[in-house]
Amino acid sequence: MIFLHQVFANSFSKGLVMALRQIRILHQFGYIFTALLISLTLLPHKSHAAGKKSGNSALPSVLKADQVDGDQLNNTLTATGNVEVSKGDSVVYSDQVFYEKNKGVVHAIGNVRIKNIEIGNVKAENADIKDDFSSGKFSKSTMVLPDGSYLTSPEIDRKTPEITNLTKSIYSICPNPEISQDNNLAGKKRDMLSIKSRDTTIDRGNQVFKIKGGVVRFYDVPFFYTPFLQAPLPSKKRQSGFLYPSYTKSTRMGLGFKTPYYVNISPDKELTVTPHIHPNTDQILLNNEFHQLAAYGEYRAALEVANNKISPSTNVTTRKEVKDPYRWHLSGNGIFDFTKNTGLDYSVNTTSDKGYLRDYYNDFRSYNLSKVNVDYINGRQYHAAKMVRIQEYENIGLEKSDPLILPIIDSHIETKPFFYKEKFALTSNTTVIDRDGGLQYRRITTIPEVNLPINMKGNLFNLNAKVQGDLYSLENNFQNSTPTTRYDSVQTNYKPEFSASWRMPLIKKMKSNTIVIEPMINFVSSSNGKNFNKLPNEDSNNNELTITNLFVSDRISGFDRNESGERVSYGAKSSLFNSYGEFGLVLGQSFKKSDNTQDVTIRGFNNNNKSNIVGMTSYKASKYFYTAYSFHLNESDYRNEINELMTTVSLERFTFGSNFLFLRRNSQNSQEIKQLNVTSMVKVSEKFSTGLLLSRNMITGRNLNRSLSLLYGGCCTIFGFSVTESNPSNLVGAQRSFNISLSFKNL
Repeated sequence: MIFLHQVFANSFSKGLVMALRQIRILHQFGYIFTALLISLTLLPHKSHAAGKKSGNSALPSVLKADQVDGDQLNNTLTATGNVEVSKGDSVVYSDQVFYEKNKGVVHAIGNVRIKNIEIGNVKAENADIKDDFSSGKFSKSTMVLPDGSYLTSPEIDRKTPEITNLTKSIYSICPNPEISQDNNLAGKKRDMLSIKSRDTTIDRGNQVFKIKGGVVRFYDVPFFYTPFLQAPLPSKKRQSGFLYPSYTKSTRMGLGFKTPYYVNISPDKELTVTPHIHPNTDQILLNNEFHQLAAYGEYRAALEVANNKISPSTNVTTRKEVKDPYRWHLSGNGIFDFTKNTGLDYSVNTTSDKGYLRDYYNDFRSYNLSKVNVDYINGRQYHAAKMVRIQEYENIGLEKSDPLILPIIDSHIETKPFFYKEKFALTSNTTVIDRDGGLQYRRITTIPEVNLPINMKGNLFNLNAKVQGDLYSLENNFQNSTPTTRYDSVQTNYKPEFSASWRMPLIKKMKSNTIVIEPMINFVSSSNGKNFNKLPNEDSNNNELTITNLFVSDRISGFDRNESGERVSYGAKSSLFNSYGEFGLVLGQSFKKSDNTQDVTIRGFNNNNKSNIVGMTSYKASKYFYTAYSFHLNESDYRNEINELMTTVSLERFTFGSNFLFLRRNSQNSQEIKQLNVTSMVKVSEKFSTGLLLSRNMITGRNLNRSLSLLYGGCCTIFGFSVTESNPSNLVGAQRSFNISLSFKNL
């Protein structure tokens, strides 16, 4: 190795001359590569480089070659054969190097390759480079960028470490991982997309390309001229600028264009402004999405404003025309972890009116939900405070009845096991519901309980006793809404409950099979302390008996209503494991000895004390295939009244999922229901994939929703196309929308 310093010593030492002679002798004896390990003590001088100095300017340059000759009189050095000159992380390879100390220039001749010159690797026939690597010129050169895109030019002039000029260059803008790994592949094939320009400047300081007199070419065929074009360098640094546009077309809004503009505010903040323009209908939507990475998490917030030029739809059976000049949609979400146990999350989704999502996005949901949650979780103990706002869309004219639930406070504390492993717990809930017009609802609930698990020779028993106490404060505020049931201002209630359960897991291992059978029984006795008609019901809805809640003590959700009476549930779980996969079967039934009839029913019980037989059978083959069939068998004639079949297939290039629901008409189902939902994705190639979604009412033959999407992700472009048709029951005719997007990765 030879260190090329900024100034040569005035003379070579005798040791250097002897070393050079020895190297020539070794080379003559057939050594292919000989490294020179000679260090010269040199004096510093001022740099001649323009602009900023390179970050490694203080480091010496190191030379390796098969043969090195020095000229003391002219202060020059000549190296030939496998020449390698390195400075810091940058390396120059060539057939021959001629170094002029007085000019501070390294001349590289033949098969020049420069590795890691800040913006990429360079190949050239010849190069003249400053000895501190701050500038240089390269002839008949190719510059390969880190992502595999590249530029070719008769001459590359690196004026400073920040500014590089290329004349009559061709920029292949397509990122290519193969070229990134092997730079020699650059230019071997025709480029899908390239820009031929009169002058190109690479500005590392601003991380951009500046192209003048550019002609955009598709497979060398020119199709677009631009006098000036600025594009970001392929790097991880974010840049403000336009993102790829997309094209949309819908039944109601006609042709539309989206052109997002990205604003890089700071390393932790960004804003994307996206105008949606529909020239046929004069409709304009402006979406503004803000995203920030905070110290303990991140959040997003988006506000979309529309100028309300959309015409009323005649397809919607339930609609209300909005005459406001502007309409809006606010959405967002965030999650924060302040400590190991404390966190906050929120989601906001609210609109200016009930028809916004229906009119602009063919979204026919019945309500919108916004919520904020703060919680503390430590093992099995937790405390949480929530706020929930519900915006109801189904019933027109009930805007004043939309509830704001603030606060909801949940708490659960639990002791450690005592002498007999018994545990004591206290669960509490406080809920306040406010409405502009309607019932003002305030409730405090406490539930003390004791739980005792017992293991008796493999028989697992669990005893539980608890009592729920409720205190209501109610206000009948119906001045702005239609009156409903009126309640007394103060109400109290208590609901004691005792439960006992037994299960016994049995395992049988054989040579090629393992069988698990677990019989289970659960007995519950509970009662209501007061007549349910005197209490409001805000948080308990109809529940369906399933295999997942069969052995739950209270199958009615919420606190306003509870399952009451004496009942027993019994059944068994079974599994078979072998080389073919896992087979499962779960069966069970519930029996009510007595029941206090309420205004909340549990679907699955007919007009007697026995429930349907509920069950599920499943099969799982590794990670590639899963199917499950859930059912209700009528308790009297064993007819399958409820059927749901789920199937998923997950292969390397193909995924498929389906759900088929079949409900027979009976005392609890007023009409027969048959609905099929299908999703699939096919990866046709490494770059091309297609997806399908279908939701169909098999009784009426109506497609409720269907969509087809195509996605092409090439080296250079990302192309997407989708067509969606929505046709729910409250539409007279289907609503269709089309979307086309095309992006160029380096533009």
